[in-house]
Amino acid sequence: MYYFCAMKKNIFIVAVVCMAALFQIKSAKAQSLQTDVVKIMAYNVGDYGASTNGCPELALSIKNPYIRTVLKYASPDILACEKMKDNTANVTTNFINNVLDSVCNGCYGYSTYTNVHNASRVNMLYYNTNKFGFVNTTTIYSADPNISDINLHKLYYKSMDLATTHDSIFLCFVVVHLVSGSDSSASRGVQMTGVMSWLNAHVTSPENLFIMGDFNTVSSSEPCYQAAIASTDTNTLFFDPPNQLGQWTSFPATFANYLTQSTRTTDPGDCLATGGIFNRFDHILCNGTVKNGYNSVKYIPGSYTVIGQDGQHTGHALIDAPANTSVPGYVDTALYYTSEHLPVSLNVGITYTVYAGIEEISQARDLDIKYNNIATTTVNIFPVRSSIPDFLTNCEVAVYDLQGRMISNHTVNLNQRNTIDVSSLAQGMYLLRIMKNGTPFYNGKLVKE
Repeated sequence: MYYFCAMKKNIFIVAVVCMAALFQIKSAKAQSLQTDVVKIMAYNVGDYGASTNGCPELALSIKNPYIRTVLKYASPDILACEKMKDNTANVTTNFINNVLDSVCNGCYGYSTYTNVHNASRVNMLYYNTNKFGFVNTTTIYSADPNISDINLHKLYYKSMDLATTHDSIFLCFVVVHLVSGSDSSASRGVQMTGVMSWLNAHVTSPENLFIMGDFNTVSSSEPCYQAAIASTDTNTLFFDPPNQLGQWTSFPATFANYLTQSTRTTDPGDCLATGGIFNRFDHILCNGTVKNGYNSVKYIPGSYTVIGQDGQHTGHALIDAPANTSVPGYVDTALYYTSEHLPVSLNVGITYTVYAGIEEISQARDLDIKYNNIATTTVNIFPVRSSIPDFLTNCEVAVYDLQGRMISNHTVNLNQRNTIDVSSLAQGMYLLRIMKNGTPFYNGKLVKE
């Protein structure tokens, strides 16, 4: 566990310690219950890979740098993309090589490509292979040839001791791009009813379920939305994580922080929708199992974010005055040019058991948190001894903000004392994660005052 204490004025010490409360010694091994924070993101990427005929800004030589900028900033562990040109190479190897490898080289995998009716656009799911493995893709609704296949993608979480425990944690993602148009509410309702009928028939126990993507909704009273949030089956009853239900398009100012479309008032050259930010089209819904953490995966309250939405541009373009301070200026520009939609994201905590083999460490103390008027400048990580010699060498200590963005990363040997300079961090709360070979085995909080 981590021990937080004020050693002297203007110094904030974080010690890695081992107590029976955290590690229960059994033979030569110890175990602890740990939580990994995972970021999930959905993004309508605006005709990615489509023909540039009359729409020069759709050229991938222009579009790829913008979307790379957005994804580098967001750093999602799981990414759903909608409105991608129906070309297998375009959405699989090309998207990995030209976009995602720039975010994390060699880290991302992709779901199975499907297109039952040869629609002009498809949806895909991408995932961080350091954390997740792919199980399968199932097409659960393809009755409407006017929309992309609606698929359920199943992943498993790669916990540190998966090979030993064989205790898999599964997450299932339904990615949608419902039909657009203010007069298409009934059609959207039919499409989502088809999705829910499949889920109700096949989900017979608590599973970690998400529905995410571009719903093209104008309000939460639409049949498509009600089909999900008013399900009579507790296993498939979905929730809006920020609980922002209402008439989104009719009263946009009321929901200013959650609107996702359109980022433009004029066409910058990609022939996508304009009109200013008025609509809440894009969503990530989670079922009650995730909301309440019944099955090792729990939504982190307050983490739901519309990336780039500052609440100050309702009815205007994203790059209009006043300056958008919710993201850096270069990210604001990239969001504007990448798509007419803003991406949405949320964080979940995945809890699992770690068998670390740690037998004893120095500086063992009970957990104590003292935040009073401490200006943090350093993080001191005290030495640890382990029965597994290589376990404590070449570990990573990373600092993240509450949006899941990595602020700094350090390679340390935990069998010796390490000091990490955090003087450049702004005041606030951060997440401190310790990893071995890319797999986290502890997450703690770091508060700078």
